[in-house]
Amino acid sequence: MKPMVHTIFAKQDDLKAMGDFLRQIPDGQQFRLDLAPGREYQNEGYARGCMTGYYLYADGAVARCLIVNNLFAHQHEAIAAYYNARRAGNSARGVKDELERALGLKLNPDPAHEIDQAIQRIEKYIGECASG
Repeated sequence: MKPMVHTIFAKQDDLKAMGDFLRQIPDGQQFRLDLAPGREYQNEGYARGCMTGYYLYADGAVARCLIVNNLFAHQHEAIAAYYNARRAGNSARGVKDELERALGLKLNPDPAHEIDQAIQRIEKYIGECASG
């Protein structure tokens, strides 16, 4: 099974949109107060029962969450380590190598070759949140 990735967004001041947003995250209702309008927040977690990792980031106006299904715990840990390193401004080669090993894919997209869509979405999301 390959990891399946989707990204969800919601304006933090839109109650209906935030309700829909939180329902898509495993045990998402626990973040309701943390994602109040104007609050910055970030978190990541793994729901072992449904093999789903989530990577949550809110800037006070918009909440974003990358959700990865069909993910083993060691893969989630590798994505979280990579995400946290990128957010801290660290692009250590070892962290990227570990993520590639855990997922069995390459992160460096070469326009001449196709790259797995899940990795492209992870890279895009991490890049956006690291600079946001």
